Amino acid sequence: MFENIEEIEKKYDLTFDKKYYNEKMVLSIFNSSEIREEYYDSNILVIIGLYYFYVKKDNINAKKYYLMAIEKGNDDALNNLGHLYYEEKDYENAKKYWLMAIEKGDIDVMNNLGYLYETEKDYKNAEKYWLMAIEKGDVDAMVFLGYLYEKEKDYENAEKYYLMAIEKGDVDAMNNLGYLYDKQKDYEKAEKYWLMAIEKGDVDAMKNLGYLYVKEKDYENAKKYYLMAIENGNDLAMYKLGYLFDEQKDYEKAEKYYLMAIEKGNDLAMYKLGHMYGKKCDNKQIMINLIKKIGYNYETNNEKAEKYYLMAIEKGNACAMNNLGYLFDEQKDYKNAKKYYLMAIEKGNASAMNNLGYLFDKQKDYKNAKKYYLMAIEKGNASAMNNLGYLFDKQKDYKNAKKYYLMAIEKGNNYAMKNIKYVMNDLELYICLNEIINKNELIENEIKRLRDIKKFK
Repeated sequence: MFENIEEIEKKYDLTFDKKYYNEKMVLSIFNSSEIREEYYDSNILVIIGLYYFYVKKDNINAKKYYLMAIEKGNDDALNNLGHLYYEEKDYENAKKYWLMAIEKGDIDVMNNLGYLYETEKDYKNAEKYWLMAIEKGDVDAMVFLGYLYEKEKDYENAEKYYLMAIEKGDVDAMNNLGYLYDKQKDYEKAEKYWLMAIEKGDVDAMKNLGYLYVKEKDYENAKKYYLMAIENGNDLAMYKLGYLFDEQKDYEKAEKYYLMAIEKGNDLAMYKLGHMYGKKCDNKQIMINLIKKIGYNYETNNEKAEKYYLMAIEKGNACAMNNLGYLFDEQKDYKNAKKYYLMAIEKGNASAMNNLGYLFDKQKDYKNAKKYYLMAIEKGNASAMNNLGYLFDKQKDYKNAKKYYLMAIEKGNNYAMKNIKYVMNDLELYICLNEIINKNELIENEIKRLRDIKKFK
């Protein structure tokens, strides 16, 4: 039973204009088990239509009452019926009733129609109706249009409309503009607008600012803003803080925040916790100490990895499918390894294609190995290029070996650079490739050094 109209508005994301919709009547209808037929007022007919649509999930009766209200000249019913058809993906009828409502000057409908056209990727018409709403001062339309321009990489116009909305105090625009500047690597401005949004309590901005500080290696501030978002129940912040501790090899804290995120259904945390339990740690002693501390042996650790991978798989996470396949692969349970690799492959995961190719390679089933390597290569997977090159190398097919090694080298694969030296029989190339490998290592070390000394301004 609803106690007041605000409860209904919050649950169904509705807004009732008190001038037209009597609270007592709204509560009476929404708390009813069945509707009497003697209502004639158009506003009451709209409420009944909303009741059938939201509470009873009965679109047939919802349409019936909306149409009755429309016959009596009710403008809200036009918008509501358009929304019903939109939810049914009957876009032609949605347009029909929304266009009728626009003639009555309904701003919400202009926004709705803009969103419908964006769904259909008809960006010209989406822009048209959002501009109509903006002319009437609608802030939501400014944000929607800014986001449309951002997707189209028209950053100048995106910035323009976000700033228009920010002038009117819109928090979403602050967060979006921060994200736009972040993409452009203008971190000072990103920080400025995310802090503005945080002052207004925006949780996404807290999480986003936390991640900005991670990129700048300011881990104390990163943790500060992640924790602010976590206090407000943000599961992505829980996952990201877990991931930060994971990268810092503080596995106990990583586990804590991954589990918090998992409780909220975050599939990324399920995947990463499974990965954390299953991976080979750079410092094995750290993992051994952790396992002893939290009471797991190696086998149990793998069982926990499997458990969280399976949770992520239930949510369709292809990386978890691949990783669980790899876990079984390492345990020499090739039947299950193939099963999960194939699941990931169905979702287009290139790493799983490469891994399954390598599994068949180990089993000397070279026909299938080549098949899956080639699938991964089509998706640009450099490891598969190197592996296929090595397969041909073993078969003394040096022409094809060179071909795939060179493809992998173009992608920067160091293993291919080392492997090709033995099939080229070319001293000059051998020296050249060694220089490339050494220079790559020097460049990577220099990048790491510069990152370590870079200060966030």
